[in-house]
Amino acid sequence: MFFARGALSVACRQMSSLSGAKLPLKDRIKHKLRFAFKEQPLLTEGSIFIYEATVDKVNIELWFKHFKLQDTFLSWFYVTELHVWMTLIRAMADTNSYRGSYLRNEIVKNLWRDSDVRLKKLARISASIKNQCVNDLSEHFYAALCIYDEGLNRDDQALAGSLWRVLLTCDPDLQDFKQIRTLVHYVRRNVAYLDSLPHELFIKEGNLEWKPLEESIRAATMS
Repeated sequence: MFFARGALSVACRQMSSLSGAKLPLKDRIKHKLRFAFKEQPLLTEGSIFIYEATVDKVNIELWFKHFKLQDTFLSWFYVTELHVWMTLIRAMADTNSYRGSYLRNEIVKNLWRDSDVRLKKLARISASIKNQCVNDLSEHFYAALCIYDEGLNRDDQALAGSLWRVLLTCDPDLQDFKQIRTLVHYVRRNVAYLDSLPHELFIKEGNLEWKPLEESIRAATMS
C-alpha cells in the first residue's frame, strides 16, 4: 500500500517544495527537462481530472441534506475541501516525491481557480472583499489539512473529532452521532480506495469514482 511508505502528511509539508535529493548537475538538468516536456503536461491534465471528480462525482445535495449543512458556497467549499484533501494524500504518497509534489500543487491551484469563479458568480462584491474571502478560505484550508492529517494518522475517535471540528464546524447541537460514524467510515473507505490506485489510474480521465456516501450511511446505521 502506498501509505505504508510514510507519506501521509500533506499540509505540514511546504506546499511549494519540489526539491529532492541532490544529483549531479548534468543529471538534474536531464531530469528537469524530461519532467517539463513529458511528465508535467500529463500531471497538469491529470490534476484537472482529479479535481473535477471532487466536484462532479460528489452528490453535494445528499451531503447538504444528510449532514444538515446550509446550501451555501461555504458548505460547498467544506465538502470539496474534504475530498481535495483525500486526493492530496494520494498525490503525496507517490514514490516519486517530485511528481507527487507537483500534482498536489496543481490540484490545489484548481481548487482556487474554481472557488474564484464561484465567488464571482455569487454577487457583485468589491475586489478587496473578494480577496479577503479568498484569504480567509486559504487559512481555513491549510488549517483543515493539518487537522485532517492528525485525525487520519490516529484512531477513529481522533478522526471523528477532526471531522466534527472542520466539516461540521464544531456544531454544539449535534445529536445524531451516526453522522460522525458515517463520515469516519466514508473517509477511511475512500482513503483506502485512493491508496489502491496506481498512479496511471489516479490521473486518468474519468477513472476516479468515490465510494458512495449512501453505503457509509447504511454502515453507520447498522453499527
